[in-house]
Amino acid sequence: MLDKSIATILVGIAAVMTSFPLDGLGRGLGQGAGVALILIGVATLSARLRKRGDRGLWLPSRDDR
Repeated sequence: MLDKSIATILVGIAAVMTSFPLDGLGRGLGQGAGVALILIGVATLSARLRKRGDRGLWLPSRDDR
């Protein structure tokens, strides 16, 4: 799933970079879509990297087992 997040970020960067030569509405739409894709990619990437397994849970009552 990390490769999909990175691909989304790269597509967002490409959308922002290709919208620079445009003027008006096209530039705004390209930059807005690019920034949205970058934010979605970063959010999914950080959620994947921060996700912990069951090993991260600790209960004091289970220390003796």
